[in-house]
Amino acid sequence: MRKRFEQQLQLGQKPISEIQINPRYRSAYPKLIFALKLIFTTPEYNEKVFSILKDKILKGKKKTGRTGMDLWMLFVLAQTRLCLNISYDELHRMANVDNML
Repeated sequence: MRKRFEQQLQLGQKPISEIQINPRYRSAYPKLIFALKLIFTTPEYNEKVFSILKDKILKGKKKTGRTGMDLWMLFVLAQTRLCLNISYDELHRMANVDNML
């Protein structure tokens, strides 16, 4: 069963609302992070996105078994890969190393 997102932060993890984005960067990545932050912190956007994700990903699935990645993590990784047009290997590296992601 997948959850929307994990409520409890882990050690060393920053809340999404505290992530600082430098507006002077010209790449698409900081713009994506800003958009994701806006989606997560705005209740009406948050509800719309999670209702679509639940409908597409969780429809017809049993609510048992492993939890796996939460819906928010799946959404962020998918959007990052599409925005930057990177391979899964590069996405894996970014997910493990990049502090902004």
